[in-house]
Amino acid sequence: MAGLCGVLVLIIGLSTVFFAVSYSPNFNWAENWISDLAGIYVSPMFPSRPDVSTPTTAIILNTGLLLSGIFSFVFAVGLWKSMKIPSGRIGSLIIIIASIALFNIGLFPEPTGIPHVIASLSYFILAPIGILYIGAALMDSGHKPLGYSMLILGIIGIIFGGPFVFFGAIPELISIISVSIFLLIIGIRMYRQAPKPIM
Repeated sequence: MAGLCGVLVLIIGLSTVFFAVSYSPNFNWAENWISDLAGIYVSPMFPSRPDVSTPTTAIILNTGLLLSGIFSFVFAVGLWKSMKIPSGRIGSLIIIIASIALFNIGLFPEPTGIPHVIASLSYFILAPIGILYIGAALMDSGHKPLGYSMLILGIIGIIFGGPFVFFGAIPELISIISVSIFLLIIGIRMYRQAPKPIM
């Protein structure tokens, strides 16, 4: 069940992003952030951007974020339960916290300002860090090729997720895809090995 929830996060998250973008013809991947689809937060700290949101794009995006956060939480709790290695448990706990942050991105959309910024940065930083710990756990348990793959995904997520506020939606998307690949691989592994621990 928890493993399938990980796959659902991938499906719901990516599909709602692209679905929302399809309803916003003026959305620019280089100039806008994905969160702009739910409204614009105006602040001297952030660059001015065209307002590309509509009530439809806001509903689609925020609903997808809320659902993704819920399913991600269930996945992460299941991952924690299936871990016996300390580094794996730490990574799972970090992903649990990242899942709460993901839910809060939808709960506090961009026009809410600072709460949204905190939630977004928390997710884009914590999720890749959690993946790094899972990668280390896989290597400790003898699954070195898969462990190295997770480490690469975590590094990609940190590189593109951390400074996304300066470079628009493309780095966000790259980070999201890296996390999605992790969810797909580990989610399927959890589903196939349930109820046995995956490591």
